[in-house]
Amino acid sequence: MTAQFSERAQAYLQEPNIAVLSTLNEDGSSQLTPVWYLLEDDGTIILNTQKHLRKAKNMFRDARVALCIQDGMRYVTINGIVEISQDRARVQDELARLIARYIDREETRQQYREIFGRQDRISLHFQPINVIESL
Repeated sequence: MTAQFSERAQAYLQEPNIAVLSTLNEDGSSQLTPVWYLLEDDGTIILNTQKHLRKAKNMFRDARVALCIQDGMRYVTINGIVEISQDRARVQDELARLIARYIDREETRQQYREIFGRQDRISLHFQPINVIESL
């Protein structure tokens, strides 16, 4: 069952904060990584990463993840399941949207698109199951 975000949480998640993604290592310990994210209208959260990184390998093995978005005292913590997309066109489109969200200058956006475009990347579609918020 997909969790719903409150109106306050939806507004907060529209802000371009950095999230911390938690995936599960093989030994059960947490692997934590700061990531960019994008909240879709249906409540799905889009993430993007390189396919060879530890967090990606962890998610291919175990789709359970957690995400914490905070800016000091306010936070939203989300537990859920991630679906991985390797469709290159979709991955590149979602990556371009993430870059536009976090990078203001078009010249810098183009540099990111070029660098990331040469990498073997995947998109992560995070479906929230449980949401905790302190806003």
